[in-house]
Amino acid sequence: MGTFVSDLVYWRTGDPFWAEGSYWLLLAGWVTAILAALTGMVDFLSIPRVRAHAAGWIHASFNGLALVLALVNWWPRQSDVEAFIAKLIFGIANGQRDHTTTPTAHQPSNPPERP
Repeated sequence: MGTFVSDLVYWRTGDPFWAEGSYWLLLAGWVTAILAALTGMVDFLSIPRVRAHAAGWIHASFNGLALVLALVNWWPRQSDVEAFIAKLIFGIANGQRDHTTTPTAHQPSNPPERP
């Protein structure tokens, strides 16, 4: 959730701090999720009644899917964090619109008219 919010803040402000923050939030979330998955896997494999219930299998499957999706989200950000966010957001919202023309806090949407 923090990555999503910081991506949106970057999109609105254009401040690269938020793009970099998204990268690190995503990486930290992925590392802690791996640690949680390892402890969950120990329980899953060592407690037979957990494996006997469908809920245990569903939980493990969706956690694995979430880990893969987080890795897929993090991997392309390694080369250029800002460009990836721009492509992601503008590709979804505007169909590959050039991100340099989007108004930000640093670039007013209605520039003053020149006399």
